[in-house]
Amino acid sequence: MMPSRSGAARASRIEAFVLAAAVGAVVVAALPAPSACAGSMPATAKDRGAARLVVELKPQAEVAGPAIRIGDVAVLVDGDPELWETVSRLEVGAAPLPGESRSISKAAIILRLRQARIDPGLIRWGTQAEETSVSAFGRALDRAPVTRGIEQYLAARRERDGGPDLTVLDLEVPERVLVPPGEIRAAVVSGPPVLRPGAAVFAVEVLVDGVAARRVWVRATLGTDGPDRGAPVDARDVPVRPQEGGSVPSGTPVTVLVRRGAVTVQLQGVLQGPARVGQAVQVRNATSGAVMHAVLVRPDLAVVAAPEGP
Repeated sequence: MMPSRSGAARASRIEAFVLAAAVGAVVVAALPAPSACAGSMPATAKDRGAARLVVELKPQAEVAGPAIRIGDVAVLVDGDPELWETVSRLEVGAAPLPGESRSISKAAIILRLRQARIDPGLIRWGTQAEETSVSAFGRALDRAPVTRGIEQYLAARRERDGGPDLTVLDLEVPERVLVPPGEIRAAVVSGPPVLRPGAAVFAVEVLVDGVAARRVWVRATLGTDGPDRGAPVDARDVPVRPQEGGSVPSGTPVTVLVRRGAVTVQLQGVLQGPARVGQAVQVRNATSGAVMHAVLVRPDLAVVAAPEGP
């Protein structure tokens, strides 16, 4: 009896299925084992869940540069040195100002690893600490580079706008200003609109190894090389005893000698009241408007031994 056409078709489909299964088995057998392909997987996913580094978070750390790296706040206990070299160089935050501190958390480090496409599971933490305190090295700000920066600014302004040949006679910098170690330079970013002898305030950018470290406000006493524009005066030029004379009326312009330690600065002022030579008198600084207490030693000259204002 001949098989029906439907039976023959069914037998053909069964034979095709068996043949496809046999071919699939051969292909699977020819593929390499999963372990043989592991080397081609990305380093961030290789051995997921198996730690390759044992790292401890430092309780405290100090940095000298502008950035905090993982290697600054953590230490390698055991593991792959090549992987640690990559991890330790990752920046995890900006360094604090010298003399100050900030905290870096373990969560911030884990986030930075993910941003760098490094599996945090590759690291096992050997301590229970959740954060570390980071401080920055610092040293007191030296006046010398700040003075040079201001004098360069004065020279540039004089070349551009003209005016007297001013120089820095005295400089006051804020106390407890610390900067990182390195070569220090200073550049003025803001100064008085009009430069003249007397007190002046400047905003100065302090650079360490060419990188801006911090900005400070400083107060400078400016003078010139001219005899009538605030130049330093030798103390021998100041009369030891007041010269005798009559009463000098209020509003009289006088030259004011301001003694600052070993330096005497010459300013222009106006008497605030009538006075006789040899008497104490109040003098208004013609530049800043500040009132100073002085002694009138000549009808046209007053001396301030301990200034109360600029």
